[in-house]
Amino acid sequence: MIDFSNLLYVPDGHVWHANRNGEPEEVVIGGTESGPDEGRLALAKLVSEDLDVILTEAKRYVASFMSFDKLGAKGELWVIGLEFGRLPSDRNSDFHVLMSLDHDDYGLWEVTVRRQTHPQLKQGFYPVRFSRTEW
Repeated sequence: MIDFSNLLYVPDGHVWHANRNGEPEEVVIGGTESGPDEGRLALAKLVSEDLDVILTEAKRYVASFMSFDKLGAKGELWVIGLEFGRLPSDRNSDFHVLMSLDHDDYGLWEVTVRRQTHPQLKQGFYPVRFSRTEW
């Protein structure tokens, strides 16, 4: 579970940091000095209820596109962070799952997950995009 009881504001990033023991370690929620954005905080709380299922699906989503063993990677993906609106332009229905691959120190894998709320479609959280950031 994500601990929302003791959020800490990080002024340089304009985000609130939530504590979590386990995978992922970092959870950030967009907001201002006066508090986290209410919609983003509500989304984070909904996600925390099904966190293990969502994280497994995010890993599976990347693996459906990438064959890490063909790239010489022998490890697995580890979730290192969740971002709920780090940027003001981020959609309120989306959040980002940040992952690292064992023995890959050159960047992050990111999956954008969207909350489906359309009344004619199956409700839930679905991965909609993945990307790789290198440094």
